[in-house]
Amino acid sequence: MASDTIRHFKEGLERDGLDYRPVTPIASGRAHILFTGSFQGNEVIWDAVIVTLAHEFRELYPAGEQPAAGLSLPQFIEVGTTADGMRKLRVGLNVPRIDAAALHKTIIMIRNYKRLRPGRHEYEPAWIPE
Repeated sequence: MASDTIRHFKEGLERDGLDYRPVTPIASGRAHILFTGSFQGNEVIWDAVIVTLAHEFRELYPAGEQPAAGLSLPQFIEVGTTADGMRKLRVGLNVPRIDAAALHKTIIMIRNYKRLRPGRHEYEPAWIPE
């Protein structure tokens, strides 16, 4: 059944000439998209939320809350559980905005990352709030 779902999803993307399907409208700081890829040797549909680190900072520290001095946020890939036939994914990027180019590069990165494992993986360069 899962392979049928993935096949139908891929056919729909190909028919529409897309590499991913937006779940919600893409904003400058956040995108929620679906795309196909591989995870631990199995084909999956990634249910991905991709954010700028500035957006992540605003979610962690709403207006009025102050972070610890010297705080920096690393870039990250967080691989979650499978839900509704899709593998959850959250990616935090040190970029000024989420746009088509950032999404395309992120999809390529995830598709090429052969040793991706569940959990949170952090990377440099980190983002430092001003």
